[in-house]
Amino acid sequence: HNLVDGDLHTRWSSAFSNDHFVQVELGTEAAPTCDISELILHWETAYAKQYVVQVSPDMEAWSEVYQHVPPAGRSRARFQLKHTIPLGDKGRGIRGVKVVMQERATRWGYSMWELEAIGECQQVEGGVEQMQTRDDAPVL
Repeated sequence: HNLVDGDLHTRWSSAFSNDHFVQVELGTEAAPTCDISELILHWETAYAKQYVVQVSPDMEAWSEVYQHVPPAGRSRARFQLKHTIPLGDKGRGIRGVKVVMQERATRWGYSMWELEAIGECQQVEGGVEQMQTRDDAPVL
């Protein structure tokens, strides 16, 4: 799946409608949870005008950690296609990340070059390994 392949020349895209989400499992059997300090969303021109980011310790229970809402009225503020979201303590002990896209900025679907999770995953036996993402994680 192109969302977590580490290549900013490939992308994930949705159908031409609202209400889509992408979900990435960060943990592995050896390192089931991760401490993520920030997420970086690399949107393509067909970005989400309104979306929320959720995290989960077990890929079943999800909690919202960030909400992006367009500014009220007519704003000249340009949407940043590379969007960094600091998580702080909300990023501790998570296994999964979900981006729930609620409103499109264009008539096309949503499109994202990459979703980066910056942090570390804790190994079961102790110690730390570099953050890993699985490119076979469900992307819906």
